[in-house]
Amino acid sequence: MSTETKNISCSIRMLPARFGAAMIWSLGRGAQGIAVGSTDGETPPGGGSGPLDWDEFSRDLIVASLYSRQLGVYDLEGCVRQGFLPRLKTMDWKKSVVIPAESVRRAEHLGLIIRTVLWTSSHIRYLIGATLALCAWFVWRRRVRKEKRIIARSALRTSSECISNLH
Repeated sequence: MSTETKNISCSIRMLPARFGAAMIWSLGRGAQGIAVGSTDGETPPGGGSGPLDWDEFSRDLIVASLYSRQLGVYDLEGCVRQGFLPRLKTMDWKKSVVIPAESVRRAEHLGLIIRTVLWTSSHIRYLIGATLALCAWFVWRRRVRKEKRIIARSALRTSSECISNLH
């Protein structure tokens, strides 16, 4: 994905369906394209972690349309199988959608975690380099302090020997 294009795909099957609209709300700002779904799977539609039913699917599409005119559907075959295509033609795109505040809060938190993991993984070599440089600096600093202590002890012994020779 180029840096000029920001596309959001909210087709994460592991998330409960109630997070779909909240994730789009959280991550959709500034997206040039948004893909929603999943409309195909092993479990019955509307079960929370399986394919979306019509209400969940249309809700996610309506929320996504607030951010982008380029909408994608994950698994168009599932839409055909569930009979969604004819319903898309007559869908009310102005229908109001309610996203629970708790879902938005959790989606924001999950989005932060996802962004942190992605940022960390894309900058891992710099983080490793900085960590190695910091470790090298600590080793160097410890070695310099040890050498200074040795020199100080040596100077102390030398001055003690000189004083004892005077007596």
